[in-house]
Amino acid sequence: MKNMRILLGLSLLTLVIAFTGCKKDEEEVVIDPSLTVTCDDADGKVVAGQKVSFTWDARKGSSDLKTFTIMKDDAYPNDTADVSYNAVAVSSGDAHTGTTKFTISSGAAGTAYVYKFTITDKDGISVSKSITLTVEVIVTIDKWSSKVLGAQGSASPSFMASSTGILYSASSDTTSIKANANITYAIYSTTPTILSVPSRKTLFVGSLSGGLACYFGPSLKTSTEFNAITDDSFTISVNTSDNQYIDNLSAGDVIEFLTASNKKGLILVNSITPGTTGSIDISVIVQK
Repeated sequence: MKNMRILLGLSLLTLVIAFTGCKKDEEEVVIDPSLTVTCDDADGKVVAGQKVSFTWDARKGSSDLKTFTIMKDDAYPNDTADVSYNAVAVSSGDAHTGTTKFTISSGAAGTAYVYKFTITDKDGISVSKSITLTVEVIVTIDKWSSKVLGAQGSASPSFMASSTGILYSASSDTTSIKANANITYAIYSTTPTILSVPSRKTLFVGSLSGGLACYFGPSLKTSTEFNAITDDSFTISVNTSDNQYIDNLSAGDVIEFLTASNKKGLILVNSITPGTTGSIDISVIVQK
């Protein structure tokens, strides 16, 4: 009987120890801090010089919050207020919220910048969130390749809108020509000539009236330089005091032009089929 009492006591003691151990395990469950970060550029596409806003909301877990960090590609960038966030002490242990803006660095199309936000508590537990922004290039020019304009005796369309690259024929598109066309082709005084639509009316009695003004001048650029242009950083010297036509054209010539809406452009003469029934093949670059 005495032995039974001893065994029973030991069993009860074991159960108490086990229960106490389980309770201690439950009490020691550690909760990590939480962190959410949002960016005002939801699609993740940016351009150089753009100011992008980030907003964050951090909440404590088992331990009070301690520091907050923002990194960009493993460095600590300054925001637009010239503030960096390198393990900055937070003012409240319970929550840390805020908003800041960063200016996007210049970079080639496809360059990705990773912004990493980290909250750390007093137990040294950290939670991070990353947002990737990718640089895209804003298209600033339109480029129309190999547009064939017929001379005044040709059946091919003789008129073009540089803003859209659309060609028009005087026999069927007079309304569209008057509203949109600014470039046309003809043989003037025996030479291949590119003209504005109003200038064509002035130089060729009885030609279609209307159309948009356009001013032309010779360019020093080569065809290689023309083909290498990818944006509107190119310069021209032509202005609204220049002629609305340019003659004596040859294959390989590059022509500057300025539209009535003050958009700059370039024309490359690819080839010329001689005569009033011939045509000119051109490529056009124009500022959007």
